[in-house]
Amino acid sequence: MAASGPGRPQRPVSEAVPALAELAQHLRELRLEAGMTLAELAAAAHWSKAALSTATAGESLPKWKLVRAWVEACGQAPNLRVWEARYLKAQAEYQVMREAVRQQSPAPVPANRGGLPPVAPAPADGIGRLERVPEPAPVVVQHASTALERDGWRSLAPDTRAWSVSAHPSPLKLRYTTVHEDIVDPDAGEGDLSGTYDEIAEVFDLAGCRCLLVLGAPGSGKTQLARHLGTKLMQSRRGDGPVPVLVSLSGWHGSEGLEALLEWTAAALDGATAEHVRGLLASGRMLPVFDDFDGVAPGERVPALHALNLLAQQARFVLISDEIPYTEAVVESDSVISGSAGIRLGPVTPSDLDGWIQHGSRQRTKRELWAAVLAHLAAHPGSPAEHVLSDPLLAGAARLLYTDGRADPGELIAPHATAESLERRLMSHLVDTWLPRRMRNPGPDAKAAGQRMHLALRMLASRQEDLGRAVHTRLALYALPPWSRFTAVILSVVVFGWCVSVTSSTKPDLYGSGTTELSSPGILAAVLLGVGTYVYVRRQYAERAGPPSPWEQATPVAAVPGLIPLSFFLQPPYYSLGEAAGVVLTSAVLALAARLHHRRGSRLTPARHLTELLFLAVAFTAVPIGGTGPSQAVLFLIAAALLTCSTVYGHWLRAALTSRLVWMPLRPSDLTAAMDDATRHGFISRGIDHYTFTHRALLHHYRRPAQPASEWSARPQ
Repeated sequence: MAASGPGRPQRPVSEAVPALAELAQHLRELRLEAGMTLAELAAAAHWSKAALSTATAGESLPKWKLVRAWVEACGQAPNLRVWEARYLKAQAEYQVMREAVRQQSPAPVPANRGGLPPVAPAPADGIGRLERVPEPAPVVVQHASTALERDGWRSLAPDTRAWSVSAHPSPLKLRYTTVHEDIVDPDAGEGDLSGTYDEIAEVFDLAGCRCLLVLGAPGSGKTQLARHLGTKLMQSRRGDGPVPVLVSLSGWHGSEGLEALLEWTAAALDGATAEHVRGLLASGRMLPVFDDFDGVAPGERVPALHALNLLAQQARFVLISDEIPYTEAVVESDSVISGSAGIRLGPVTPSDLDGWIQHGSRQRTKRELWAAVLAHLAAHPGSPAEHVLSDPLLAGAARLLYTDGRADPGELIAPHATAESLERRLMSHLVDTWLPRRMRNPGPDAKAAGQRMHLALRMLASRQEDLGRAVHTRLALYALPPWSRFTAVILSVVVFGWCVSVTSSTKPDLYGSGTTELSSPGILAAVLLGVGTYVYVRRQYAERAGPPSPWEQATPVAAVPGLIPLSFFLQPPYYSLGEAAGVVLTSAVLALAARLHHRRGSRLTPARHLTELLFLAVAFTAVPIGGTGPSQAVLFLIAAALLTCSTVYGHWLRAALTSRLVWMPLRPSDLTAAMDDATRHGFISRGIDHYTFTHRALLHHYRRPAQPASEWSARPQ
């Protein structure tokens, strides 16, 4: 007789009761992760193989004693509370199904998983009370979604990026642990909040804290985990339960206080006000999920932490942030959010990759190659391959290149491989080869639009790396290195000479000739303007980290009227009143342009386009008023230099000329359209007044020297 296989295939799990099927599937996965056969589990749990097999069929509710023994035998005793919550949820749905059968009517179990609300777990010392079956939970059917629910679902829209955590056939399991007690309230929540991606809703219920922190490294999947949490809470809510709404804090000014935070949250809702949000929070009907705390300006994070601390005394919320910025804010303020508990997303480990990264490959050779790579990762901790594959994005890119593609996984453990070279290899395949085949840009100008998008991303990468933070304005995208010393000196000398010429006077003498007389105010003005011009064109462009002070806001407004008495002081014969009027009008135009640019940030509207073009026309027309000959030409050149340093279109022209026309296709209107395309495809995130890359590997990829643009098809998706 032929030898039998490793064991009989498991029966498929019955889907009649979704929560029960989910419990059964989790039990099966737990046994596989523990590396135990059914016989070994039966010996360790002291239950028969038949009872264990029936427990994972999904047809009947197993006893709690069996589930607890199963979990403890697999080494998951610290997470027993999570399994308890799962069991209670399955128990409630199972009782509803049995009640429906007794009434000879179809079981009112929703089609999607998690359609019924989870039952609150028992206290830590009350696990034994699970032997008593509770009353069946009521079934709540929502016939119409409220406006708040629509806002919640809209904010929790699934991530459409082709490389997201859930984009692969079998989603990568993210794992998290409890954060250190130094940055949370030690008296809040449960002690151990460790879990996996699918357990986040149960962990949130078990935490029982006012604020749940979700921390991790950039690109570790924090936002994906938050979306998954919000989705599961939405699916399980009933009645007037809280509606989770994802709100990005990037760009918010924490120094404006709690009231500004409520207004910021209201902006994420349709037609809501701060008072409306206050009422929703007070009644417990809304659960804010605040993302991107690290997107708050560094100088604003401490006051933002104080505002969130005030909110924690009134409502429950979730806060998501990179770990280092949040920890620095806590250390600087020497305070934590009251009633806060937290989890920290860890890196992807070789054990997490095993069974996932080679999943779907039908080639035995490919599976053997992956086995060698995984064995190398386990034997060489800290290797470049382990460093790269610990990132979810790069791990997904490796799966696309080596499992779904034809490349050899052995490249990851080659002797010459470094973390930088591996990241470059994976991102080049993902961005330049794999994504263009799936991200179709409809329209006749699709190829040019794709090229402009990649060009804009390279421009953004250059500016974001130079600044070390998100880019807040289109003006910053066009910013280039300061003028060279030689050019700045030439312009300063021209300005100085023009000032001397217009402030000097010629006094005729008896012989018909004249002598030139220089005035002290004229010389002083010439020196100040010459030095000021040099400093201005040689300055390094630095974005404002926060809102301007009242003095900074008043300076452009006060500078314009201040030129009027100066113009009358330098009146003829030293100065032309027409030229004075031109300078005053030009200064007013530039001041208004600066104020408009500050208030609008990265937003773009047709009205703003027309306004900036009008500013350009008025400035070039007003400056030469009253001037004649060389004076008019010099004034025109000075106006051109000032406009190229002060307006978006001026920066675009200067950037295009300085870059040898490389940036010429990115006109201000095309730049904004390219940024919108990049946001839609998930390369960058765009807040109210900022742009930033969604992952550091994308920033590194576009910061490298430009490569030939990929061919983007015009066929629709």
